[in-house]
Amino acid sequence: LPDLMGRGTDWDDLGPDDQAIQAAKMQVHAAMVDRADQGVGQIVEALKAAGRFNDTVIFVLADNGASPEVPGGPGYDRSAETRDGRPIRYKGFSPDELGGETTYTGIGAYWANAVNTPYRYWKMESFEGGCHTPLVVHWPAGLAAAPGSFCDDLGHIMDLMPTCLDLAGAEYPKTFGGHAIAPTEGKSLLPLLEGKGRPGHNVLFFEHEGGKAVVAGGWKAVQPTRGDTWELYHLAEDRTETRNLAQAQPDRLKALVDRWQAWAAKMGL
Repeated sequence: LPDLMGRGTDWDDLGPDDQAIQAAKMQVHAAMVDRADQGVGQIVEALKAAGRFNDTVIFVLADNGASPEVPGGPGYDRSAETRDGRPIRYKGFSPDELGGETTYTGIGAYWANAVNTPYRYWKMESFEGGCHTPLVVHWPAGLAAAPGSFCDDLGHIMDLMPTCLDLAGAEYPKTFGGHAIAPTEGKSLLPLLEGKGRPGHNVLFFEHEGGKAVVAGGWKAVQPTRGDTWELYHLAEDRTETRNLAQAQPDRLKALVDRWQAWAAKMGL
């Protein structure tokens, strides 16, 4: 089995059967991305046919890192049978059967580690491989940035709500159904779409399945799900988290961890 970083048996050390299964997994993974791309294309064609394409803002972003999971059986969001009642197998299938309706698996830690290159780890962890995702924005009528250009400003998924409210000229309600609701903590991305700057987030906190992180001022303190030791990285100079500075700067690490602990108490974690 691979360790937390996905290291394990080299490809050349796998037997032919294992190589065939691993290759088939990535073929199916690529095919799923292709199908999603075709689906987006159908939406684009429908918008063009309706004369709404230029005025429509399209956001495309990935989930929080490729997943290392290889499900062992049905349950939660995994089906036990097809729509017409055929059983779905989670093991004991040949490479040629992958991608069909009656088989279910995942790409596993090896491929997840490769897919998230150059970032560390994968979905569920709070390292960059588990919380850093690209965002593609398409808006012919309003996007001021040059086509194909990049914006390196730090954002968060919670920024999409206030962005859409800004675009629609709407306000986030303070109550709903007679009940007070928590205010959104996101910050609109509209200034960036219009080619302007924005203050952005002073600090971002993460917690998922025990994986913890706090990002502030270009620095990041992070703790893996299966560990109790915090690590420290200078993201402004080390986006791929390769130089752990926890021992070199313990005071900075403690200050960040204290901020995370205060946030966790506020959130009731």
